[in-house]
This record gives sequence, C-alpha cells and structure tokens, in this order.
Amino acid sequence: MRIVYGVILLVFSLTVLLGSSGNFREYGGERTAVYQITDNSSSFIAFSCPVGSLRVTNGDVVTVLTLTNNLNENAEFYITPDVNVLEFNNPVAIDAGDSADIQATYVGGEGEYTVLLAVDAVWANGSARVETCTINITDPTLEIEKVLLSGNKSVRMGEKEYWTYRIVLKNYGSDELLTVKDVVPAEFEVIGFNQSSGNVTVTQTGHGMMGASKILWIVNAGDVEYLDVEISTKMNPAGKQEFTSPGEYCMNNGAEIVEHGIKSNALTVIAEEK
Repeated sequence: MRIVYGVILLVFSLTVLLGSSGNFREYGGERTAVYQITDNSSSFIAFSCPVGSLRVTNGDVVTVLTLTNNLNENAEFYITPDVNVLEFNNPVAIDAGDSADIQATYVGGEGEYTVLLAVDAVWANGSARVETCTINITDPTLEIEKVLLSGNKSVRMGEKEYWTYRIVLKNYGSDELLTVKDVVPAEFEVIGFNQSSGNVTVTQTGHGMMGASKILWIVNAGDVEYLDVEISTKMNPAGKQEFTSPGEYCMNNGAEIVEHGIKSNALTVIAEEK
C-alpha cells in the first residue's frame, strides 16, 4: 500500500492533506522542542486505507482505516466522516508504538458514497488533525453472480462434456419483478434447468446447430434466489463433437438483471488436444 508523507510543524493543532496512506513526521507542543524524523516507519502518525470499494448493507461493521501511533506517547484518536453514513466508537486509544484497525458501523441507505475520514489525535503534549482515507462505499440493492456447480474447467477436444452452473440473485430490499438474461454460446446446448422460483424460458437464436441459447428468468426476488442450468457440448454443423479446436471457450456470458443493467461474471472452459 502506497505511503505518502510530509514534514509539518504544529502547535496544539494542524491540518494535513494526504493520500491513500500517510503520516505526519514533525510536531511541536507545549514544550519548545520540535521532533523531526526521516524514517517513514517511525512517522508520528501513519495510516493505511482499504483497497477498492467496501460493499455493505445497513448495520454492517467494517474496517475502514488502520492507524499506527509512533508519537512515543499514548494518544486518543477521534475519527470523523464528512458524510454521515459511518458511526465510530470515539475515541480510540492507541498506545505508543501500537497499531489499530479502526472499525465503523454503516448506517446509510442504498447507493454509492465517497467518504473522507478526518482523524483528530490528542496526546499529552499536543494535538493534530489529519485527513486520511477516502472510502468508497457501495450498498447494493441487488447482486448477481454465477458459480460452476459441476463439470471440468479443462476438457479434451471432441469428447462429450457436461456442466451445471448456478445463477445466484441476492436481493437487499427490491420488491420488483426482475428479468434475468443469460446466453449460452453455440458450442453448447441447454439440457435442463431448475429454479428456486419464477419462470424460465430457453430459446435458440440463429438457425439449426449454429444457434446460441438465450435464457430468460423472470422472478420476484426474495432474499436469495437461484437458477441452476445444465449444459453439454453439442455436435457442430459438420457432425463433429465440440470442441474441434483447442483454446478457451466462453461457457456462458455474464447473466444480466435487465431492469438495472447489473451483470455477473462469465464462466469459461479450456479445450485441450488429446
């Protein structure tokens, strides 16, 4: 994780703008002495931030920041977000030389938020304010993913193969009727399916053995719904068993919640020569 740091002088209070991780390395307090160091690992206050977005729902407790106290004095830290979607148990006491993972409770609603965390440090000989992490928070209403339940990810060319994959739909509060779309490429055929609820239709696009299979799943989503799809390799128009060439094949596209444009991961399989 990148560390950004600078040297600053303060008496009782100050503000520092830093990047995704950082520290301040000089301070003055009631005493006339000013402390200055150059080794980043010994910075007076260092911090690191999470990588990527935090996916949460209301009430979740998540780690949003790691603080290290190198003040050579015990200190208390008060964390303040600029958007009121995180609650902290302030203050957080960190002994000299120790680090602490700072946790917060998410109290926001559905949506995406960018939150800047300010940290106020108070110790016997001074205080400081440091602007630390910018946290990206996502509270999704719906999520969709695809999981391979059975079948090999690597197969031999020209051999009949079978797979079952699952589309998982997670609902965090939507009460609407949803349409989930998936496409199975022309090298495969859909031989069966089973859903937790809703209605499923499978239609073939194109003509004859060249067509892909289009799956539509219409469901009024509960907390978690699933659709299991069984597929196999099929004969190509020349009458040969797929796969006829080595390489990586898309087993199916990412499933999509049509009303929201939310897509899952795709699944692939590798065909190898005999």
